[in-house]
Amino acid sequence: MNNYSLVILLWIACSSIAFATTNTIVPISSEPIAVLHTNAVVPDLNVQFSIAEYGSSISIKNTSTIKQLRIYNGSGKLLETHDHIGKDFKYDAEGLKEGKYAFIIQVGDHVETHVYDNM
Repeated sequence: MNNYSLVILLWIACSSIAFATTNTIVPISSEPIAVLHTNAVVPDLNVQFSIAEYGSSISIKNTSTIKQLRIYNGSGKLLETHDHIGKDFKYDAEGLKEGKYAFIIQVGDHVETHVYDNM
């Protein structure tokens, strides 16, 4: 029996006892009596990083929302930051000079790095 079923059964049992022991109508709260266990929602960390033909654009996709994207050049200088970009983001790479670039992608608390080599 999972935890939610147990909480519902406890609520039904307490509601039945309340009606059985009194002759007046007592409003029953819909709040659960106790929560025995909860699971945290973990974002999907399957980031897809793909480069279009001829390096004209970069596509970044994930099933969970991408919290932040930071782009650094080869010398470590931060070039751009994009916050809360959704689940599907297309970056126009035509303006990037030759060199290597680091794309730092944050999903939830997880950070993933992809290197783009613009030769």
